[in-house]
Amino acid sequence: MASDYQNWIARDVKREAPKELTKKEKRANWWHYHWLHVALCGALALVVGGVALSAVRNRNNQPDCRIAYIGAALLPDETVAALETQLAPLIGDVDGNGKTIVEIRQYAVDPEDTAANPYQQMTLVAHLSANDNFLYLLQDPESFQERFGLLTYGDGTKPEDGGGAGEPLWYAWKDCKALAALPLGEYQTGISNGEPVTGSSQELLSGLYIGRALCGGWSQEAAAAYTQIWQNLIAGAQ
Repeated sequence: MASDYQNWIARDVKREAPKELTKKEKRANWWHYHWLHVALCGALALVVGGVALSAVRNRNNQPDCRIAYIGAALLPDETVAALETQLAPLIGDVDGNGKTIVEIRQYAVDPEDTAANPYQQMTLVAHLSANDNFLYLLQDPESFQERFGLLTYGDGTKPEDGGGAGEPLWYAWKDCKALAALPLGEYQTGISNGEPVTGSSQELLSGLYIGRALCGGWSQEAAAAYTQIWQNLIAGAQ
């Protein structure tokens, strides 16, 4: 015989009808179970958007002209900044993005001593292999050409191509009227007796040489544009 307790357990229990949630309660309930998914999707969207924005910014900030300076000592910051600014009108907006960017990359290396400053040497070789420089600003163009063979004639041909018609592979900075006339101001070398010690950026550059890079992999339009830029830069030296 079932006990009173068992009868009580087995009694018919009327289930309560489920409560109808309000719209606000439904939204709160959904958020309770899905907030983590929303957060993860939002984070992913931010990452993807950031990558896309960075790509656009990088594309819009690519230099119209890269110049590799190679010498025994780095150029002063003031000289580099002035040179990038003053060269912009001579370079022009090559990529058509509405602005002109000139970038100078410096390498303190001795082309004749490949064992000196190995980090700079490796960086130089890596960048040269990318072939993304248009101009070379050189302290010793002869040694540079013997080691790397990257300088070309004004039309982009190499010496082994049989071109050039006696044209030199490099020009002295001081002989190029457009370059020698650039207002580059002064650079500071230090302090003496409480006064800044300065030097002329033009005088510093006057002992250097410029050479043109290979055009391999460039479009026909880009090669033509850079050929014209080269002619503008060396005007007066021919």
